Amino acid sequence: KANFGDPFFVAGIMLYEAEGTKVNNNFSNSDFRLMVVYIKFLEKYFKLDRKKDMNFRLYIHETRKIDLDRIKNFWGKKLNLDRDNFHISWKHNVVSQRRTNLDYVGQLNIRVRGISHFTGKILAISDIILSVFQR
Repeated sequence: KANFGDPFFVAGIMLYEAEGTKVNNNFSNSDFRLMVVYIKFLEKYFKLDRKKDMNFRLYIHETRKIDLDRIKNFWGKKLNLDRDNFHISWKHNVVSQRRTNLDYVGQLNIRVRGISHFTGKILAISDIILSVFQR
């Protein structure tokens, strides 16, 4: 309960509640700002190391294969990681035309490893925090 009054702690829990998977320890988004905040939350409150305790997977539309280097460089720079730390999954959605969005960077998934019952811990904390605002 020591961190329940800390806005950053609450923000991290709410990020997971909104964008994290409820059956395993994954968090996904395409907004680099949310990903940076979530990683810093994990590092500060769970003492995790982004290079040792987290896996990173990029989901990229296969129509954007030519952008792979730019996308990996983008995420590497934003998250202070080597561009080779990213696993790639190609999305095979049917797209009628290639969009010309020059800002496209795919969707990043972060998976925490090495903490048993991580999802259960986060969701239990989330239940406590949310119960305060449900009254």
